[in-house]
Amino acid sequence: MCFQSAICSRALAPKQITTPEFTGLANYAYHLDAGKFGPFLQRHCVDKLGVRHMVDEIVRVESKDTGDISHLVTKSGEALAADLFIDCSGFPRF
Repeated sequence: MCFQSAICSRALAPKQITTPEFTGLANYAYHLDAGKFGPFLQRHCVDKLGVRHMVDEIVRVESKDTGDISHLVTKSGEALAADLFIDCSGFPRF
């Protein structure tokens, strides 16, 4: 017997407002529609956070001596240095 199904059937939150971040009283996950979330995230980041969005192919990753990423080189020849890199390439389509 588990209280989780009762929480779900009542559309209740898996944690209380006083529960610390990244912990919960019950197991939970968020399921997102990637087809909608991607464009939403892009608009938010570009419009509100000043992020530069570009579409290009990464042909090379240059590393520092520590193994951290120094910069990326695109197919168009641009070198991209940043504080954070997110790989959204996923799996190749066949």
